[in-house]
This record gives sequence, C-alpha cells and structure tokens, in this order.
Amino acid sequence: MSLWHVVEKEVVTSTMDEIKSLLGDKSFIALQAYNQTKGRGRRGNVWECGKGNLLISFAVMVPSARAAHLPEWAFGVGVALARTLKTYLPSDLCHLKWPNDALFDGQKLSGLLVESYVDPRTGHLWAIAGIGLNVHEKPLLAERPTACLADMLDPCPSLKSVRDLLLQNLSEAYDVWNEKGFPAIRLQWLSLAHPPGTPLMVRQGDQEIHGSFVDLDLQGRLLLKKRDGTDLTMTAADVFLEPKGETP
Repeated sequence: MSLWHVVEKEVVTSTMDEIKSLLGDKSFIALQAYNQTKGRGRRGNVWECGKGNLLISFAVMVPSARAAHLPEWAFGVGVALARTLKTYLPSDLCHLKWPNDALFDGQKLSGLLVESYVDPRTGHLWAIAGIGLNVHEKPLLAERPTACLADMLDPCPSLKSVRDLLLQNLSEAYDVWNEKGFPAIRLQWLSLAHPPGTPLMVRQGDQEIHGSFVDLDLQGRLLLKKRDGTDLTMTAADVFLEPKGETP
C-alpha cells in the first residue's frame, strides 16, 4: 500500500471526477469518499451504492509502453477486486462477470469503471478506475440481485481494511500488467470468472441474445456460444447471468 497516496473525503460529486484535481507527481493516487452525489457507472448509468459502502477511485500514471493498451487495465482491476473479495468470502461463490462486475453466488457485490484521462497541465496519460463495493448495504437494482459483505460476514470488515487490501492487490495486478501485458492478466481474469458454459443473456439495445460463456479473447472481448450453436464475439453489451436452472 505504500505506493499509494490516499485521500479521504466525506462527500464528493463523483470520485471519478474529483480525483483528477489530485493528479500530480505521484504515480498512484486513491480517493475514497463516504458519499457521492453524482456517481456514475459504465455508459453513463447512475452509480448506485448505499451508505457504509466502499466508494473509491484509483488513478495510475500509464507508462508509454502501455498507453495503446489502456482498456486492458479494466481486467487487471477486476482481478484485484476478485482477489480482495475471495479473501473474505467462499472462493467458489465469488466470480467476475464480463465486462465489469464482481458477483457472489450470482448477486452483484461490486462494479467497476475505467476511463482514460490526459492531464492538461502535464500531458500525462492516466487510467482512472472507480469501484463501488457493497460492504454494509446493498442497493436495490431493477434487473440485478445484489449482495453486501455484511450479509455474509460477522463481524463485517472495516472499510479501511477492505480498501487497504484492495490497494495491495491493485499494486500486484498493475505489476503483472505492466511487466507481462494482457496475456498474463487475461489468464488471471479467466481463473476468477464464472466458468465456461455458464448460461448468459446479452442485451444490445432491444435485442436479447441467449447463450453460454466460452472465453475472453486477447482483445478483451466476450466469446459467446448462442443457443443455436453459432459463435458470437461481443465488444460491448450488458450481460446478465441466466436464472439458475436455465440451460444455454
């Protein structure tokens, strides 16, 4: 954790936005808030995260050799997140779901968002990742069941202990990504994701596609086998686990 310059604030609009004001000569920066008024998720969705949960963004300065591969870092963040959760929860029930969720027994426990940002003051490229982790409270989401650590752990770990472990795992994932590239991160992500054959429903606009998880390719795309046996490669979509008992 010593790599990280950590700032805590009681209330922010969005940790993703406000961390930009903290960028400077330090390469690893974290901003934790206890409440945010305009949190946002992927595709501009409202970021729902209740009181007593971990609301945090991380900024890492991107080395020039990795600049063209910045989207890969989202999978590194996912690896760090899953490893943090598996420290507290039964390993066989914690899984990553493409592209950006961590699940416990099929219920959403955490989500993440990664964006690129060029600091106009310095020209440096940053990868900014935001995580909302349900620790003490689970938000109600219309289409996704949710969970929180407090439902499963007594005593529940403190926000600080979860944060510090997450920072440690992020440092390790960053080293793997920076030194070995996406192939190594991909293998780690796959080892932490739901297994091949998991039934999925993919939504693109008004279209719903049913099939099963096959793989994550070397571009970070989802490989899906549709119910009719054809293969599909997804670059962007909303992905849901099928209810238990459904078959692909």
